[in-house]
Amino acid sequence: MTLSIGIAGIAGRMGRLLVEEGEAAGASLAGGLRRGDDPRPLFQASEVVIDFTHAHSAARHAALAAETG
Repeated sequence: MTLSIGIAGIAGRMGRLLVEEGEAAGASLAGGLRRGDDPRPLFQASEVVIDFTHAHSAARHAALAAETG
């Protein structure tokens, strides 16, 4: 089974590295989140979201994770 991963903060240096490492590990990239994007579609499409954004986004992203399962 391939794990579907979303990356919040995909445009940054660490976000790009996470894409490379996830693909190397056999994970499937569900999508990425850049500043200004609506995060809901990413959380709906992903089994796991790695959040490499700013701390002020963490509460909203945690709530979306809970809402979208």
